[in-house]
Amino acid sequence: MVHAPDNRAEGFGARLTDARSRLTRLAEWRRDLAQEVAQLPDTMRSFRNGAAKFELVGERLAKSSASLEGISDLYESTVADSGKRSAQALDALRSRVEALAQDSTSPERMTSSMNGIRSALDGFADFNPFWPGAKRKP
Repeated sequence: MVHAPDNRAEGFGARLTDARSRLTRLAEWRRDLAQEVAQLPDTMRSFRNGAAKFELVGERLAKSSASLEGISDLYESTVADSGKRSAQALDALRSRVEALAQDSTSPERMTSSMNGIRSALDGFADFNPFWPGAKRKP
């Protein structure tokens, strides 16, 4: 009697080859995972370093913002002070012009008043950098 080839043996061989292939892939995955886990301390150290730098940048940004607010407040108070001084100089100019109009009989007094007016205009130039002929430029 002639025996038919045993298909069970061939099927077992295919399953064995498939199992070996899976074990090989599992071993590769295990090796890759072990390499990644070995690098984890360096990764975490880098992450902590980056977080510390980010925190430092945040602190510096907060300090810079506070400084800019201080500069803004200083500028506003300086502008207000300049406006107040300009108003005082304008009042002084107005009083000089009124005094000149009331007492135009004395040439010395007129010259003195004109010098006072010139001094008041120079004061405007000192307080306002945009004034024509100002010594201080913006």
